[in-house]
Amino acid sequence: MGKYERIQRRREKKEGDRSAKKIHDKEVKRIEQEKKMATWRKDQHGNYIFRGAFKISPLAAIGLIAFAAILIFFTVAIILNDETAAECANPFCHMLGIGEEGDVKYAPPTSGMTEERELP
Repeated sequence: MGKYERIQRRREKKEGDRSAKKIHDKEVKRIEQEKKMATWRKDQHGNYIFRGAFKISPLAAIGLIAFAAILIFFTVAIILNDETAAECANPFCHMLGIGEEGDVKYAPPTSGMTEERELP
C-alpha cells in the first residue's frame, strides 16, 4: 500500500464522517423543529392536528362541540333540580315539556324558625 492510497483512505474516511455528521445535524434540527410545532395546526385536507398526535376533522369538531353543549345543558338541569313529589321546580322543566305553564311551585322554606301548623 502506497502513500497515495493511505491519503485517499483518510480523505474518504473524513468525507464519510462529515456526511454522517451532516445527517445527524439534520436529524437533530428536525427533532427540534417538531418540538417547536404549533399546538393546533391545519393540514392540507382541512383537518386540525393537535401537537402532531391526533387529527380532528371539521365535522368531528362540530360534533364534539355539540355533544359537549348538550352534556353541559343536562348537567346544569340536573344540578338545578329541586323537584319533590312529582312537582318540578327546575327552570328547565317547561323547556323540556315537564309540567304545565302556570304550574310553577317553589320549595317551602326550611329554616328552624317556622312554626308547626296543625290542620283543622
